[in-house]
Amino acid sequence: MSILSLFDGLSVEEVGKLVLGERNNLIQTKMQELLDELLESEISEYFADAVNATEGNFRNGYYSRTINTPYGSVVLKMPRDRLNQFKTKLLQPYQRTTGSITEMIKRLYVRGMTEREIVDQLADEFGISLSKETIRKTVNKILGDAIAFNTRIIPDCAIVYLDGTYVPIKRRNGDSSKVERECIMVALGITKDGEKVILGFYFTPNEGAWAWDDVLRNLQSRGLYSPSLFVTDGLKGMPEAIRRVFPMAQHQMCLVHETRTICRDVRKSDRKQVSDDFRYVYTARGKDEAELRLATFESKWEKTYPSMVRKLRNQDNLFTFMYYPELLWKTIYTSNTIESFNAKLKRLTRKRILLNSEENAIITIASSCAEYNKNAGRITLRHFGDLTEDDKKGIFLPN
Repeated sequence: MSILSLFDGLSVEEVGKLVLGERNNLIQTKMQELLDELLESEISEYFADAVNATEGNFRNGYYSRTINTPYGSVVLKMPRDRLNQFKTKLLQPYQRTTGSITEMIKRLYVRGMTEREIVDQLADEFGISLSKETIRKTVNKILGDAIAFNTRIIPDCAIVYLDGTYVPIKRRNGDSSKVERECIMVALGITKDGEKVILGFYFTPNEGAWAWDDVLRNLQSRGLYSPSLFVTDGLKGMPEAIRRVFPMAQHQMCLVHETRTICRDVRKSDRKQVSDDFRYVYTARGKDEAELRLATFESKWEKTYPSMVRKLRNQDNLFTFMYYPELLWKTIYTSNTIESFNAKLKRLTRKRILLNSEENAIITIASSCAEYNKNAGRITLRHFGDLTEDDKKGIFLPN
């Protein structure tokens, strides 16, 4: 039912109230009238049904029931029967607020408001009177749901992207507090149906292979059993961490990150040419061709930038993606799939300035992850639907 239905048949005076800014009061009145009509219709239908025609039962007046809505409190005339057998389907038993209140509290809390500020906001803007204790109970429930995001059973995934991003978080220690930049490590998987899903998020003071080791073991305990490929940036020790937990899985270095890394040892005037030359290497049509192009690249730049070439020669896992179907190459030789999500987290924290407590950070990040899974999670990996069944068999390891 559209909220516009509340305005059907408005009088001139009522339209005037809208112009004068009395929208909430008008909606509140119309909502009460509509709900009372629905309740009246519901009990009439109840007694019209022969199944409910219990001998000795008949209507027995009304009782009042107050519910809180985003537009203020509404006192309803709740119809009742003599034998107390009628149960309305319109409202849940003992419901005192509409379902949107919890979401409203969550949005305000995610914005960084304190419990007292939320109480004042709901009262001032929506005429909803809730105690600080009620807000605290709601926040605790929301926090429990957020924590459950990282303990839920997850789908087994063939391809997993790992990446960390730094955000400001306020940590409290007794009466003092301090804002520090901490790393949020995020794992994004591609299911066997090709769907993208955030598997988990984890806080750590600094990103390191030792921290990812714990993350990988957590993912394994929750259902990630047979990943075939991990795509990560150039974090030192990452391939070893992956092998310790998933010895059968392959590792692909993000080639966009690798391009940035090699360009650090290059003069600014040469960076575009070096970047273009390296891109020519990894856009070859096969591994043998890529290795020939890499040898040419190294010969061209070795005398000018020996340190850059030496680091590149020591780098493994540059062309792992070429063992997979060519349709997926552009998607799996970079970590762009997960970086786009982490960029969203950064934008979110910039809007909010900082995450003002650990529980606020958990709720905020979990909310973003759940929203991603609800929306982007229904979209399959690029070109996944074009793969043949034989191609797919080559991607997935046996469970």
